Amino acid sequence: MPIQQQKLRSDKINYETIAERYSWITQRNQNIVLSPDCDGFLCGLLFSKFLNWKIVGYYDGKILLLKKGLEANQCMFLDVDIFRPNIKSIGHHMVLYNKNEVPSNWNNYSNCIQLNNLRNFDYKHDFQRKYPFGTIHFLLGLLQNQKIINSLSYNAMYPLLFADGLWTVFFDYTENSLDWIDFLKINENSHILNSVFCGSHSFYEVMQGINSYLRIRDSFNAVGVYLNDIFHSKVIKRSGHRLIISNTRGVPVNLIQNGMFLIYTKLKKIGFKDL
Repeated sequence: MPIQQQKLRSDKINYETIAERYSWITQRNQNIVLSPDCDGFLCGLLFSKFLNWKIVGYYDGKILLLKKGLEANQCMFLDVDIFRPNIKSIGHHMVLYNKNEVPSNWNNYSNCIQLNNLRNFDYKHDFQRKYPFGTIHFLLGLLQNQKIINSLSYNAMYPLLFADGLWTVFFDYTENSLDWIDFLKINENSHILNSVFCGSHSFYEVMQGINSYLRIRDSFNAVGVYLNDIFHSKVIKRSGHRLIISNTRGVPVNLIQNGMFLIYTKLKKIGFKDL
């Protein structure tokens, strides 16, 4: 495990050390690429509002949409783990298989704030302890620590519970959720998420709030997709948390040419004219 990651390990997260080690995370006026789901969207809203970051693309692990004139190394990737030392990113997936057999190129994550790596968690030994929340929940604590954001409105509660299905995670993975709430210091009264995660909400109140939020979510569900600029109608599906930009084969979908973006696949860079 990289030395800089070892220094960040402790029984409680050290937001100050992370902000110092990855100083780019609090710099203003950066370009950002987001994961195309609710967690990524919330991260984009947070950083565009408080640090004036500009959303210039989306990456779903298969294809990258990026504004023309930019290169990936000119952007910060939020809610995405990028295994390249020249790319700055933050993610929370389980990326290490066995901590006792760390790959020789593991320092490729040197510019990635990787939440499972901070605690030296791997798939073979610690899968049940992997980070259970969204990137947005970690970033709120970090930006609060750096005095960039001070508080949240009550209305923020349900989008934050919806991101990455958090309201179900609490009950499906109770022990692990409590462990990470403690590690992230969310159970401390001063933490920005304390009122959301540790407040005196009744089950019924949370169910009602989530239900109202889901009704709003359903109203935005797409009723079709664009394939090669041709609209194909389909039955409405209740998902609503993700912007689908590629299919299971990694082929770009739901994209309309506007001359602003290039598409990068694992095989090559292509323009809209190639689709």
